[in-house]
Amino acid sequence: MTAFPIARRIGHPYQNRTPPKRKKPRTSFTRIQVAELEKRFHKQKYLASAERAALARGLKMTDAQVKTWFQNRRTKWR
Repeated sequence: MTAFPIARRIGHPYQNRTPPKRKKPRTSFTRIQVAELEKRFHKQKYLASAERAALARGLKMTDAQVKTWFQNRRTKWR
């Protein structure tokens, strides 16, 4: 017999974790928004923050939506 105590697991290792946050539903853009975003992307692959904010206001989108759209579009372009 060994002198080391035997460690026992109690419960599942992931049991005490907080539940994962729900994903936000996918944003769907209008055809007009997509057309404007594509037109701007064709001219300019990267936008400065002021340009991005102005475009977002003009398209009634959030700054984050425009930023993410451009990031995803650049990935698709490469």
